[in-house]
Amino acid sequence: MKKLVCVLVVFAALLEVLSAQEVAVFPQLGHSGYVMSVAFSPDGKYIVSGSGDNSIKLWDTASGREIMSFIGHSSPVNSVAFSPDGKYIASGSGNFKVTTRRNTTGDWTVRLWDTASGEELRTFSGHSDRISSVVFSSDGKYIASGSSDGVIKLWDMVSGEEISTFSEETGFSSIAFSPDGKYIASGTYDKTVKVGCNHRQGN
Repeated sequence: MKKLVCVLVVFAALLEVLSAQEVAVFPQLGHSGYVMSVAFSPDGKYIVSGSGDNSIKLWDTASGREIMSFIGHSSPVNSVAFSPDGKYIASGSGNFKVTTRRNTTGDWTVRLWDTASGEELRTFSGHSDRISSVVFSSDGKYIASGSSDGVIKLWDMVSGEEISTFSEETGFSSIAFSPDGKYIASGTYDKTVKVGCNHRQGN
């Protein structure tokens, strides 16, 4: 009888503690379309994903918990990337031009997001077809975007200014900065890898 009383007292105390705490509800909706791109944050604590459902989601690596969604694109998000300090996320979107209605418009934009709040900070416009790849320079000053329109664009992250372009007859499927930021490597639809010089490095 004494043991039962002790158990009931402990259980009552536990209920009192739990009732005093706020219960957080985290909806785990997940993506409703293909996941097109994923990237780890620099510290490895988070994963960002871009999807064919036009959304971006931030996930906690350890728990797998969905932290928040970034909503703003009106076309599939084909590429996502963290800034070197993890404070920002860049995303590139768009369907292929030939699949877009009337073949004239599309969300062929690069967008910059605040990782902590999910706020859209800036939109970079200028491409005329699907953006397949976005990447930050190692110093975090620039964002490069590669598109099916056959152009790589270099953007100033702070001002949003389009700094320079690199053209190719075929479209770009993937791009990457060299560690020192001096070069941009690109994979193209003509089955080749090309390297271009980033003349802005050091400015």
